[in-house]
Amino acid sequence: MAYVVNNYIPLPSPDNDPYNFVKGINDSGTISGYTAAIGAEVAYTLSPTETFSFPSNLDWTITIVGGITNNGTVVGLATEPDTVPFGFVDNNGVFTALPSGQYGSELTGMNDAGEAVGYNLDAQRDTHPFLYNVATGAETPITIQGLSDVLVTGINDSGQMVGSGLNPSAHEEAFYLDGKGGSELVAPPGAISTSPKGLNNAGQVVGDYIDSAGKTHGFLFDLATNAYTTLDVPSATSTVATSINNTGQVVGYYTDAQSAHGFEALIAHT
Repeated sequence: MAYVVNNYIPLPSPDNDPYNFVKGINDSGTISGYTAAIGAEVAYTLSPTETFSFPSNLDWTITIVGGITNNGTVVGLATEPDTVPFGFVDNNGVFTALPSGQYGSELTGMNDAGEAVGYNLDAQRDTHPFLYNVATGAETPITIQGLSDVLVTGINDSGQMVGSGLNPSAHEEAFYLDGKGGSELVAPPGAISTSPKGLNNAGQVVGDYIDSAGKTHGFLFDLATNAYTTLDVPSATSTVATSINNTGQVVGYYTDAQSAHGFEALIAHT
């Protein structure tokens, strides 16, 4: 099935911070993201009425949001002075911090069934992904044969997951999990590395890939047809698509000569 992009809409950032990284969108159109100012990153959510709000605790040096569910729960990572990063869940003001372990953790995405995905870091700063049950706090390790430094970045309500890792040639390789085993995603034509970031309940995956010239492009991939659609914000030096909701709205960020900016686009069938 072929798709077309109906316009790229720039998204505002709190306080007009110069770097705005949009990471998630739910079905009501509320987005999650974080801004990068001098010395700190601050997570936020933005409603369709362009109202900003922030996670429960702003005492940390850094807060980064990885995704947002339909009830407004956000996940991500935070750090305090002199501590390693730790993953968190913020359920509309009810805050839960994951045990950070010795070297740090992060939650990268969450579905509406109360399941999140994330990773722990080891002493070499390699990632070890896991499935996190928000209700019980249980972590289930995820192993992808043949890949190292694995990131699981998205999970939908059926438990389907996407992510990437390094193959023996140290190239980034994308994968898809459906609970019955893993499958390598077909790479976009001309890609030297592929990094999926999220997926919706229809099996539409978004992410980014790097071409042989070193340029980063966003993409939409349909699991049912194995078909790619490249997503490039006009005049951008790079485009990264980070999330797609169940109504076909895609968000992400792009860079230009000055900074990074959030965007939203609507995907439609041709």
